[in-house]
Amino acid sequence: MRLARTLRRRFSAVLEPWELSPHQARALRVVCARDGVRLSELAEALR
Repeated sequence: MRLARTLRRRFSAVLEPWELSPHQARALRVVCARDGVRLSELAEALR
């Protein structure tokens, strides 16, 4: 659990300059990887 918390904190610190949450960064990765995506496809990929 300590390792998971540390990784979450580090990931949040890396995203801070762009004011992105980890959830937003994950959604952005999906959209970029698929060169655009429908909302339903994004929801499916993020499950």
